[in-house]
Amino acid sequence: MKKTLLFVLALIAVGSGHADAQARQDLSDLVQRGDTYLTPGTLEPYTGPVVLMQSPNMVGTWASLRNGKFHGPYEVYYENGQLRAKGTFKDTGSTPFSRTVELRY
Repeated sequence: MKKTLLFVLALIAVGSGHADAQARQDLSDLVQRGDTYLTPGTLEPYTGPVVLMQSPNMVGTWASLRNGKFHGPYEVYYENGQLRAKGTFKDTGSTPFSRTVELRY
């Protein structure tokens, strides 16, 4: 429990360090069309940070989207909160879930 809390607090601290920081959007709340994620309501391609939660209190994946596609760094976590994989995307349309990544222990 303490590790989970520390992890969540670290994510908040990192995200709040930017003056123009945007709230993280839950990926499951976005509309997916092919490999593009759209903002609900406007159906415009989403740009900004996203998370995919494993449970209400546990982040499973942290990433960013640009023009509706994965772009920039991402991290995927095990259920115990330890880092499973990390990498970087450049508007490829691939996802942290379908791409082979290097696992670091």
